[in-house]
Amino acid sequence: MLNNEEPLYLQVYNDLLKDIESGKFISGGTIPSEKELTKQFEVSRITVKKALEKLALDGYISRMRGKGTFVNQNAQKEANKNLHIMKGKFIGVIFNNITSAYGIGIFNGIETASLKNGYFIIPRRSLDIITEEDRAIDELLELGVQGLIIEPVHGVYYSSKILRLILDGFPIVFIDRELRGVQSSVVCSDNVKAGECAMDYLLNLGHRKTCIITSLPKDTSSIDDRLKGVERSYAKHNIIPDKTLWIESIISNKDKIEEQSEFIKNFLLENKNITSVFALEYDLGILALNSITSIGKNVPNDISIISFDGPSNPNNCIDNYGITHVRQQQSKMGDLATELLINKINGANENKKILLDTEIIEGFSTKKLV
Repeated sequence: MLNNEEPLYLQVYNDLLKDIESGKFISGGTIPSEKELTKQFEVSRITVKKALEKLALDGYISRMRGKGTFVNQNAQKEANKNLHIMKGKFIGVIFNNITSAYGIGIFNGIETASLKNGYFIIPRRSLDIITEEDRAIDELLELGVQGLIIEPVHGVYYSSKILRLILDGFPIVFIDRELRGVQSSVVCSDNVKAGECAMDYLLNLGHRKTCIITSLPKDTSSIDDRLKGVERSYAKHNIIPDKTLWIESIISNKDKIEEQSEFIKNFLLENKNITSVFALEYDLGILALNSITSIGKNVPNDISIISFDGPSNPNNCIDNYGITHVRQQQSKMGDLATELLINKINGANENKKILLDTEIIEGFSTKKLV
């Protein structure tokens, strides 16, 4: 009988391993087919397939096309020796990337909460590439993690592996952004409110010609919500935003920094009425800063900049400005995501969406228009 305390495929794996260990499935003998096991355990074919693949990879069985699945010689002995490995308490964590401006705070929150509850974390990076995200998921599952905390890659296309795991009831919690239309738990900032507050800040400083910079691909929940907040702020101030000043085509790729910088420089030279830049991610804020200074403009005297996220100490940071930014509660985000995940691992089925408040941290990159 399966339970809700660990991934379905691992439950099938462990049950079959016990049968091998006990001698129910003897060395050289066959075990039931995928179809029979699917019916026996009342799970999907893919769940059974994954359990059998792991048994084969661990050396307990051999699968022969057209002939069946056979228990290897000495499999019982190996099962007795290695069964304890699957009893470790591990959580897999997948970030797009980790920097001092964004990610390290979340990681610290996850690590602290995990250790407090007796879990160890195994971190991986997807580099915002869906194939890397899929590979990280496969490798973490192979290591036997009991749950996953994932910062999904940008864009509207979701990993089929994530969707399959959610359908199978595997414990997953998303951070920073959600997958629209997918029933799952998520912990993130209140991005609509944050985008609104940041735009309010610029409008209250007198800036009416603001260049909004965001990156491709579009349809990322956090970015979409921040843009909703920007539009809400304009509406509240009875101002029609000039969207011809918005740049929504920057590609998040370090290999194309020079190309991106050149594009922003030319855009600023063509739109000399721009008095401020709102970068919806910190890296884009740094890119804007470098582009502005490279055309002989001064920050903030000529153009002000505000971004999402920033260095923990605006008075001592690598950009030498201390960019005014929206600060997220990263440590709390990690802590709450871990609590939700552990509750799921322990059998909780309820999905929760937790939105955290943000604050504006004033640096030296913004100035009131005279």
